[in-house]
Amino acid sequence: MKTLDSPEAMMPLPGRFQLLHDLKEVLSAKRENQALVVFNLHFFEKINYTYGYDHGDQLLIEIANFLSDFFSHIDEIKLYNVQERKFIALLDQDSLDEYLQTLSSRFLTPWLINGIEQFMSISFGASYLTNFDDTAEHYMSRTIQAAEEAREKGSNQIVFTQSRSPEDQLRRMELENHMRADINYNIESTFLVYYHPIVDASTGQIEGFEALSRWRNAELGFVFPDQFIPVAEEVGLIHYIDLHVLRQSTKFIKQLHDQGNAVTVSVNLSAAQLSDPHLVDNIRTVVDESALPYRYVNIEITESMAVENMDDTIGKIDKLKKLGFGVHLDDFGVGYSSLHTLKQLPVTTLKIDRSFVQQIHDSKYDYTFVKAMIQLAHSAQIKVVCEGVETREDYNLLRELDCNYLQGFLFSKPMPEQDVSNIVSRNFASDSE
Repeated sequence: MKTLDSPEAMMPLPGRFQLLHDLKEVLSAKRENQALVVFNLHFFEKINYTYGYDHGDQLLIEIANFLSDFFSHIDEIKLYNVQERKFIALLDQDSLDEYLQTLSSRFLTPWLINGIEQFMSISFGASYLTNFDDTAEHYMSRTIQAAEEAREKGSNQIVFTQSRSPEDQLRRMELENHMRADINYNIESTFLVYYHPIVDASTGQIEGFEALSRWRNAELGFVFPDQFIPVAEEVGLIHYIDLHVLRQSTKFIKQLHDQGNAVTVSVNLSAAQLSDPHLVDNIRTVVDESALPYRYVNIEITESMAVENMDDTIGKIDKLKKLGFGVHLDDFGVGYSSLHTLKQLPVTTLKIDRSFVQQIHDSKYDYTFVKAMIQLAHSAQIKVVCEGVETREDYNLLRELDCNYLQGFLFSKPMPEQDVSNIVSRNFASDSE
């Protein structure tokens, strides 16, 4: 079998050294209208885990050869392979949309590997080369980071990042400094927890809340999660924020229990936290502080995070379940979703991404997908939450499809702790149809 080391297996591509050399030339010559694009291939860990590394290597070879052939006929484009599963193109900005649409369309159809139809997923990070005073190294690292952010959002996503001006760099440093100070000295009053209700579709009662992090800094004001979370992940502070949200939310939910409202709380894990070897012990220690029974605490992970290290993830999920915690698989449907994912990951609940629910009335595909996923999950004794419920029509249709729980702006936007008492006892089934 061909391997990645054999020259006939994959069309030879220039690597990191050549990319940096060419980027420096572009910046030095101040060539305008250029863009750098990273193609990030998803879920090779899962494919290797399922079919074996030889199968994964063959798939990678097919994709690499396709990309090489695709760009070989276009003179103004250069393609590089800087990591095994990351390809980078240096191309004309004006052609960017056309090329990305063509590539996205190809990845909607399967690749035939050893007689198996193998679906793959791709996302893109892109930078416009506008600041010629910036370095080639910075451009490359930031574009790769943008590709990682796109991967977290799901398949066929693109995240743009532009070169940081001195003002942008100052703002980034200011944000990090304020974050470090607030985490070290004032985390309880600056990193707030907001609560987004999850409603039982059959009864209309609130089953629980998803706990979400919000940052309010004395000088910066409210900072949006998409601004501060990537910075926290980059500088290694996300672990403290995650544990703070878990600590504050379980204490608050215990207070609701003491008032007669036996609701659950769902807390999101970051990729950094999921990879922590002390994850389970840390969760136990924090939840024990609140005296909230484990069965009322749900830990949410995304599918893309889970398949990065499947064996480790399965072990941690098993430990959490044995202790009584619920484990939710978030954003299902936006990545490489399959029966095998549900079979391998012993989660208790599946969360179907809002992008499918929002088009459920207009798209036959989205309706069929949601219906099939609900039936699939139920056959595996897994409950289902549908996100993005915004209308009464959404509510009624998903209830007919036997979805267990619903979440969305129809019920409420995420709210601060003091507003929860106004909604916790509300029955949404009794609202006017």
